[in-house]
Amino acid sequence: MRLAHIFPSRPAFLGLSCLVGALLLAACSSSPPPAYYALDLQKPPMQEPKSFPATEPVIIVLPADVPEMVDRSQIVTRDGENRVLVSDSHRWAAPLRHEISRVVAAELSDRLGSSGAITLPYAPDNPMPDYRLKIIVQRLDLQSGHGVLLDAAWIITARDGVERRGRETLEEPVSPSASDVYAALAAAQTKALRRLADNIANSIAKPRR
Repeated sequence: MRLAHIFPSRPAFLGLSCLVGALLLAACSSSPPPAYYALDLQKPPMQEPKSFPATEPVIIVLPADVPEMVDRSQIVTRDGENRVLVSDSHRWAAPLRHEISRVVAAELSDRLGSSGAITLPYAPDNPMPDYRLKIIVQRLDLQSGHGVLLDAAWIITARDGVERRGRETLEEPVSPSASDVYAALAAAQTKALRRLADNIANSIAKPRR
């Protein structure tokens, strides 16, 4: 038996390899590009004014610490108690640790009536901060059809070294019928962060003993 009858010739083999490669490339190129999401900075409805100090404090909001499980570009959702889903087709537009500090800084500025809540990098011509805020996210669960669970601790350090600490566990529901589940989860996470910023602002406004 001649082996040429069993194995294809080299030109035929190369042609077959090219065809397979082209089919694989076409399959990959037909995949839709990932969708990117950011936390919303639109202001909530007007609330009753709070009593804050007359001076406008300057607050530097450091990048948040987030659990390693969600510290990635892909959006991670929880599917039951012990299973998570990492979506390659739905991603954060920026690192989550920076998105969290950005939203909290914007909300603190709004609630304190000041433009002095800023994030890193800290420009040399900015005034010396009165407070440094560090947020430590202990748990961040996004669950389709249910909502967002945010468990976060925070530390405010004044210029004189005095610290105030707190911890909040906040939940925000989402509609099970939302047309874009990931957009709804991002919006719910923003609402939870606004509530967190409100509690932090109250702590800053409270006179120290």
